[in-house]
Amino acid sequence: MVWNYQSTGNQAHAVTVDMKNLPETLRGVKVRQRTFRIDATTSNYWADPEHANLQQVAETLVKPGEQHSLSVELTANALWLVLLEPAE
Repeated sequence: MVWNYQSTGNQAHAVTVDMKNLPETLRGVKVRQRTFRIDATTSNYWADPEHANLQQVAETLVKPGEQHSLSVELTANALWLVLLEPAE
């Protein structure tokens, strides 16, 4: 999970989420990577009350080695959750 909390600012940041020392069960095999986001328009009650629950914004299959990374653009006060789980 990564976030860009700003009390009074509105600066976006491009970040790379490095996931090192992954468990053996996630190395060298297909892994489902699911990405969830909360920001000004996604998973936000004030922007869209009908879709205020946690929204999945991406799902892909990856094959990580001992480490894995993901680049994201964090808008002000945004939160990203990246979930890795074995693909069956």
